[in-house]
Amino acid sequence: MKNRIFPFILIFVNLYNPVSIWLTLALNIIFAIFILVKSNKIIFPKTISLILFLSIIIFLWSVIISVTTNHFSEQMIGRNLRIVASTFFIGLIIYNSKITIPEFIKSLSIVILLHIILIFIQLAIPDIKEPIARIFNYDREDYFESGIRCLGLCGSFDFAGLVSIIGILLFSLKYKDTHKPFDLICFLLAVISVAFVSRLAMFFGFIAFIYGSIIIYKTSKKFVKFTFTVLFIISAFFWLNFAFPIITRSEEHTSELQ
Repeated sequence: MKNRIFPFILIFVNLYNPVSIWLTLALNIIFAIFILVKSNKIIFPKTISLILFLSIIIFLWSVIISVTTNHFSEQMIGRNLRIVASTFFIGLIIYNSKITIPEFIKSLSIVILLHIILIFIQLAIPDIKEPIARIFNYDREDYFESGIRCLGLCGSFDFAGLVSIIGILLFSLKYKDTHKPFDLICFLLAVISVAFVSRLAMFFGFIAFIYGSIIIYKTSKKFVKFTFTVLFIISAFFWLNFAFPIITRSEEHTSELQ
């Protein structure tokens, strides 16, 4: 389990749920069984126990609500049950596979960067949007007919935006520690990517962009500050002339419908 590829596979599968969410659950069970066989002592910390307990409470509450309101939804019950199971297995795997925090962050960075890069690839080659979306369980036809909206490696626009926003924050914090130009480039790519996902992602992405920019600016040397200031102005110009007009048009359209 010390293989560097293991944290990558674990994060990728659980974050994006390729092919089927049941495949993700099956892989988590296989990983957990492998760890049980290899380990002499199983660790299950109090933090994960608390999260698992809360997940079970939410699951039971959803069952009670469904039964009392006569709106029993097998899909919702199944989803919440998978959350409980995944919480248990992921906690078991992470704490017993001895994945270090640097390994976890590095793997998470790669997994998120792949999503961001794929958004730009989908922009350049729209024909690949449909087959990739099918793999990650998105099958609404309106997406395949849309222009610049991209899902990356996700199965919904909301989650695709969330992953990009996490990327903005993650790469800004990484740059604070490493001061590597690569992390700065990844930060800017993440900022731009949210503009091609959804309007909600644009809004929260802009907030994350401002927060990340402050972190980067405060921890940079003079030359990097100057360079970043130029890039910040260019990015702000992009947001003001591309992203915000889209958000504004969306709000006007919504008010007309009301």
